[in-house]
Amino acid sequence: MQIGVDSFAAVISDPATGLTLSPVQRMQNLLEEIELADQVG
Repeated sequence: MQIGVDSFAAVISDPATGLTLSPVQRMQNLLEEIELADQVG
């Protein structure tokens, strides 16, 4: 089984608003999530 960045960075709808995020916004969100996960361990 291989898991790549595209497994986590797929363009999806924002669950709060139902709007589809742009690929740029999704990547920014993903990087924020990664930074937070790194900070909290």
